[in-house]
Amino acid sequence: MVGDPEPAARLLKQSSLVERVDVENGQIRVTLAENVTDYSDLPTLLIDAGHKLTLFREEEINLETAFMALTKGITA
Repeated sequence: MVGDPEPAARLLKQSSLVERVDVENGQIRVTLAENVTDYSDLPTLLIDAGHKLTLFREEEINLETAFMALTKGITA
């Protein structure tokens, strides 16, 4: 994202598609609301509000991370 990410993060927090928004090192990380699979309106929302995107992608998750998320970190 070009410029200050905080205004864009506040805008994303207002979307019903979004459960959580975190800003880390100038990047915005969005956690989608439960059962949301189509998030294609989010970049449009940002661009229509005048924000300039440099990257928009899904986070790659490795097998260990996926397992821990699925089991909520509970192991035998």
